[in-house]
Formats: sequence, structure tokens, C-alpha cells
Amino acid sequence: MQNLDKKIITIMGMPGIGKTTIGTKLSKMLHIYFIDLDKEIEDDQNQSINSIFETKGEEFFRKIEAEKLQYLLNLSEPTVLSLGGGTPAYQNNLDLIKANSVSIWLKADIDTILSRVKNRSHRPLLNGANKHQILEEMLQKRQEFYQKADIIINCNHTQSDDTVKNIIQQLNDFFQK
Repeated sequence: MQNLDKKIITIMGMPGIGKTTIGTKLSKMLHIYFIDLDKEIEDDQNQSINSIFETKGEEFFRKIEAEKLQYLLNLSEPTVLSLGGGTPAYQNNLDLIKANSVSIWLKADIDTILSRVKNRSHRPLLNGANKHQILEEMLQKRQEFYQKADIIINCNHTQSDDTVKNIIQQLNDFFQK
């Protein structure tokens, strides 16, 4: 893929959809850098996302998330950037994402997402008793932001390698417009 006019490819979607897995594989296939926004925040704050939510609150987290996002979107090297699930829905993050990257929404139904997150506890907004309901409400709030992505990839019942191949095809089509 030559001449990336937008050097950053952002991957967005619900928690557990596979943004980090897909982003890592995509970056390897494209021979470009991979950065996980949540991991960058954890490294900067020297604590987990869960711990940041517990000790400093979501408002603090969203503020540093927006600052880190703005910094990463200005990198000069082509990069795949995996976003946190809520990143596009807060601050003016979606405007920044749209202006400075090619955005990809990894989309799946609630049951697919639930099957991927049901036994995990490192997602602070999913630690309630009824994960299905939490995911439905979360998707309802975030979908209007996600659907503004440049490329939408359906991830229901697909293997990560197939998803990456689909993304590369869609990116090629996007850059030929």
C-alpha cells in the first residue's frame, strides 16, 4: 500500500472485539508500527486502566486519553493505532480521528462480543453483573460515533487473519478513491 496520505490507521470498536489482535496483525502485514492507545496510557501512568478508573476516575482517564490520542495522531511514521472502546465517543476525539487517520470500525453483534469478554475482568466498564446488558447500552451510546468510520468491517464469526485480509482489501479500495 503506497503513498498513505493519512499515515495513521485507527482501529475502533467495542471492548473485546479484537482491536489489539487485528491491529498487531495488520501492522505486520503492512510493515508499519503498531501502537495500542490503552497500553500507552498504562505505561505513562504506570498503572492499569482499571486502576486509573478506580483511583482517579473516568473523567481523568478520558482527559489523558484525549491528550495521548492527539499526540499519537501526529506521528510522522505510518502506524496502526488501536483505540480504546470509548475513545471516539469522548472529547472531540472523533473529529481528531477523522482529520488525522483512516478509521476502521470492527463491528460485531453483542453475542459475538460477549463470547470474547465474558471471562475477562480487566475492562473497567464491563465489570458489572449483566455484561450483555452493559454491552448493549454501551453499543447504543457509541454506535453513532463508530459508524462514522471510513471503513466498516464486520467481524461476526470471522478469524482474525480473514479480518485482516478484508481490511487490507478495503484499505486498497479506500486509497484508490
